[in-house]
Amino acid sequence: MTILIRLSSFHSVGVGSSVAILSSLLVNLTLVPSILHTSIGTHMLSPNECLKTLSCCLTFKQPRQRINRTETDNSLDEVLLRCREQEEENEMEYAELLSASSFAGIGGNTLSLSLNHDNIDIVHMKKSVWYRWAEILVHPLKGGCIVVILLTLAMPVALYFPKCGSSISFEPMLPAKSLSKQAFDHLGAEFGAGSLFPFRIIFDGRDSHKHTDTAESFEIIQSVVRELSGASFPATLNITSFTSIATIGGRYVPHWFYEASVICGTHCYFETMRTVAAIAKSLNAPHNMTTYANVILTLDPNSNEGTQWLLNAREKIQLMASSGDLGNLSIYIEGGSGVEYDAVKAVYDHVPRMIGITLSVVFALMAVFFRSFLVPIRSVVTISFTQAFVFGLAVLVYQHGALDFMKLRCVSNAGEISWLPPVISFCVMVGLGLDYDVFLSSRVLEYRLKGFGEKSSIVIGLYKTGKL
Repeated sequence: MTILIRLSSFHSVGVGSSVAILSSLLVNLTLVPSILHTSIGTHMLSPNECLKTLSCCLTFKQPRQRINRTETDNSLDEVLLRCREQEEENEMEYAELLSASSFAGIGGNTLSLSLNHDNIDIVHMKKSVWYRWAEILVHPLKGGCIVVILLTLAMPVALYFPKCGSSISFEPMLPAKSLSKQAFDHLGAEFGAGSLFPFRIIFDGRDSHKHTDTAESFEIIQSVVRELSGASFPATLNITSFTSIATIGGRYVPHWFYEASVICGTHCYFETMRTVAAIAKSLNAPHNMTTYANVILTLDPNSNEGTQWLLNAREKIQLMASSGDLGNLSIYIEGGSGVEYDAVKAVYDHVPRMIGITLSVVFALMAVFFRSFLVPIRSVVTISFTQAFVFGLAVLVYQHGALDFMKLRCVSNAGEISWLPPVISFCVMVGLGLDYDVFLSSRVLEYRLKGFGEKSSIVIGLYKTGKL
């Protein structure tokens, strides 16, 4: 698929939906029919009174004719031949029942072994790839082998899904050859990625009615800058990364010099004092109770290293606040990757709850509709397995470079996965998986209630829904 379709951003948002659709189709066209042929499928396909009522509009006195259990073990060719012979024998009776009923489709429920009356071309069906595939799946040995092979190949991949990372970086979100990506790379190369997304450390004294341009506030600002620079913060090794009213051009500004510069103003004769006055006017709030410091990292703030700097800086400020080193000032870090990180963290904190609620709703709906306890369990298990396989495959391809030998950028090792595709992929896979699950199961059950055997119901059900 990746060779035939050109997707320059295949490892970004589109990969989640693409892999989800293909995986859902694969599971529902292979694993589900195979499970339906097992003892679990026998229980699920056993009709009850509720489903008989839902599937049959009217009940005729003539009993529904069924293929015996021993007959279902014969080959599918024999079953289809038996259907044709019985249809010819009952043609007259069927016509009488059909003319007596006001609904044209009801007569087919009585003679439920008729394939032609269900608009099924036997010759065409036997030539269909879905018939041939179903014939393999319902075979006890071949179908079991397929399930074992699929589980053997998919299980090791699915085990990688807990390692699925989430990046807030811009690169996985943008197509490689888009103008926005080229502009982003150019500006980052010219000015540094840190200059495009600077952090802001906000010093707020409004709660304590404390001004931020006092000598005490200057000491607090300079102590924060001192703590956030050095060997423990590689992205801000020295104070040149910080610009505030107390630190300019890699130097600490004395409080007396700041006051003199503010008095002199932006039209002062001395250039240094003009610079300090201009920065004070730009960074200070009108009431002088709030100011902020610009922080330019030496790396991309949206990268994993930039996010780690944010977390370490917040932790350091929290420790300073708990030890009383910040006085009465409230300090916050925003900008850079701060907003994106907080938003993504809030989303992922709710993901487990979202998954639990979604799967619970799926379980309840399937249980009510099919009046079975095993059907919803199978649906939840197959959907969960599909999710694990897709995310595990994404980890292997885009975080471990499993397909780097193909020399294709769309499946190359990106080192990270954008945070958005996993969230979208879950919803897409649940929707597709549940839809095709219901389509196939209800179709198989429909033919089972019409009197077809288990194998015949599965084959015809897959033939009818496979093209969807």
